Amino acid sequence: MTALPFHLLIDFTAFVFAFYDPLFEALQLVVYGDIAMFTRPPAQKVRSPSDLATIAELERAVQAREPEFQLAVIIFMNLDSTNPRIRIGGPIEGYIVRGAEYAYAVDNPFTAQVPYSSILPNHVNGYSGIVVSLFIFHFGSFGSKPVRWIYFSLGIMGALIFLSGNLLWIKFRRRKHRDRECIPAQVNASVPMTRLTVGVCLGTVLGFAMCILAAKWLPHWQVDIGFWQHAAYYAGFMVAIFWSFFRRPVIAARELLLLTSIGVLLIPLSEILTFTLNNTITLWPVEMSALLVGFCC
Repeated sequence: MTALPFHLLIDFTAFVFAFYDPLFEALQLVVYGDIAMFTRPPAQKVRSPSDLATIAELERAVQAREPEFQLAVIIFMNLDSTNPRIRIGGPIEGYIVRGAEYAYAVDNPFTAQVPYSSILPNHVNGYSGIVVSLFIFHFGSFGSKPVRWIYFSLGIMGALIFLSGNLLWIKFRRRKHRDRECIPAQVNASVPMTRLTVGVCLGTVLGFAMCILAAKWLPHWQVDIGFWQHAAYYAGFMVAIFWSFFRRPVIAARELLLLTSIGVLLIPLSEILTFTLNNTITLWPVEMSALLVGFCC
């Protein structure tokens, strides 16, 4: 019962995030018409990367609006276009922020101007307050790490409910046909469900393991790490799906469990092999969780 409201909340906020642009396009078409919903900065000529503002200038520009802001991350976007932008993120102590960890501001990378400040904690208005609320409820950032671990536990409970529900349905179907055959076999309706239960559940875990391994081993400064993390996840997920339909469900489950455990155990092993002491200390919950899942598999 506890996990149901949590999953309804996550489903609603995820729906808003996934269809953010289509929702605004529909509002623009139906409600606002020819009136612009947002004031966009005017287009400017394409400039050279050598004209970029310094990090100190960008930080001072945000601190002029949020004095307690501490710059931690900069995301560059469309630098070679007429509408260049950067997203600057950093912690603000004592405030609930929009991101999972950081507050963000949109800045001009060349002029260090902040055209949009309504997403900063001290500049939230009625509309942006609703949007920020959706973000903080989705990420659990209103309660720091304890709340996020509660989120994680509730997410695992939901996954277990899905898995146990499918297994109970399959078992019920087999028991229903027990009187008809000496050895109850999978009926036609339950075979695809059995294969998908094995493939989807183990494929999700294997996909996440592949995603984390891609982030650890690929050179972030040479490749689009976001693209390759998505590719690694779906590669592991689809391998499990295909294998569950290629082999008998029981055999496929055993083989995929072995493959999944190897993939998950490679996560802490990668930390040892790469000798990244700082990451090992910072991400120890990930490593310990990976060890626990690997040995459970």
